[in-house]
Amino acid sequence: MPAARKLRRTRRVLLVGADAQLVTQFKENFGRAVALWVVGSEDSVTREMLNVADIVVVAARPEFSTERFRNLLLRITTPAVILFTGAREPYELLRRDFPLIRYLETPVDFSYLRGVLDSSELDRARLQQLGREHHRLTTLYQLSSSLLRVSGPDQLEAALDPGLPKMLETSLTLLTFPGWKNPVLFQHSPGGMSSRRVAMLSAHLRDAWDVLRPDLPIAWDWLLELEQGEVRAEDRNLKPWSFMSVPISRGSEVQGFLTLLPKAGQHVDEMFLQTVFVLTDLLGVVIQNLDLRAELEERANVDGLTGLLNRMRLLDLLEGELKRLRRSNVPLCLVMVDADHFKRINDTHGHQAGDEVLRQVAQLLRQSSRELDLVGRFGGEEFLVGLIESDESGGRIWAERARERLDDLRVKYDEEIIQITCSFGVAAYVPDGQTPPGLDELIAKADRALYEAKRLGRNQVVTYSSIDQDES
Repeated sequence: MPAARKLRRTRRVLLVGADAQLVTQFKENFGRAVALWVVGSEDSVTREMLNVADIVVVAARPEFSTERFRNLLLRITTPAVILFTGAREPYELLRRDFPLIRYLETPVDFSYLRGVLDSSELDRARLQQLGREHHRLTTLYQLSSSLLRVSGPDQLEAALDPGLPKMLETSLTLLTFPGWKNPVLFQHSPGGMSSRRVAMLSAHLRDAWDVLRPDLPIAWDWLLELEQGEVRAEDRNLKPWSFMSVPISRGSEVQGFLTLLPKAGQHVDEMFLQTVFVLTDLLGVVIQNLDLRAELEERANVDGLTGLLNRMRLLDLLEGELKRLRRSNVPLCLVMVDADHFKRINDTHGHQAGDEVLRQVAQLLRQSSRELDLVGRFGGEEFLVGLIESDESGGRIWAERARERLDDLRVKYDEEIIQITCSFGVAAYVPDGQTPPGLDELIAKADRALYEAKRLGRNQVVTYSSIDQDES
């Protein structure tokens, strides 16, 4: 037996299912040039073994567990050269998907095997793998940085494009949040997936989300269900397991799904899955941060008792509207509203009953207003309504309707019925070529009209212009 020529470096070889004779031949031919690891069958092979081995020699039997071995190969991060001997069928089934698989004729040609062990093929494969890993991590870092700078849901799509499709390289990348007003947040389908298919998938995810609330990655058997047996020709090549959806959670609650359709021949390996899971975890954190931001903004801008705009936010918005309307030469009407004899309600029924009265008055004022109008709590039992693009006449009509509805309001609290009336003061800015009033001046006019409504007996509407006429 010739002396074993020393390899350029020690290689780690995993022998799977080899008999004693093959093990002895390896030792005689390579000596200490290889670190030999022997397992009895493919059922004993683990992912960790495949990750540390440079070369795996499989002595395959006819009953070789091809599918289990395929799943293991998909999950390894460090590629090894896989050499098959014995039964040829497992090799034929695997070689199309794994380019580093070779077949060894029997008896094993150890001179060929030495060339494989001594070649740079393994090193090139590892360099390619490191390059892919570097690309993945760089893109993931850039994507994470973009997502963490997002301050609103409307910025999410721009933050994900083009980094997300570039990193995953799937034929469909779909981000859906079924509970949102616009459930499809992001869609990338370079293969030209039809809008009908996307709509079908999105609807199915929404329905399944309502019923199942899953917390693990799932594959949806959606196509045949939705087509109800009428599968179109363009859909016949889509298999139910082709789509993988990974839930995006806010805490323990599922908010949305990242749905992927791999390209033909694309490996959904361990690295791919880890990337997807990191992304969905990150998206969950981003959604949670956006919710917290919105909650903080609401607390800063909304009156805690009534749910209307608080005074500071209301004045800011009115100031902006007044500037805009001046430039557009359109009017703005302010209506000051005050609950009549409110102290009497507090003294008679208690402050909690008074709070309930204010809540229901606020709700009625909001319901009586248009979406574009601004309604806020000005302080205590006073409310201020900004009727956008309305003059004083329109403001008086709105106030009379609201007053009549409030006059009919009956607040039930602790088995007691509380009746409430309100007084209204109306003032408007109308473009007339004169120097326009500031917001403080306009509010003062509405407040002056409110004072007059109370002086005249309460539960009525007074306009500022009518005060001028009376006093003149």
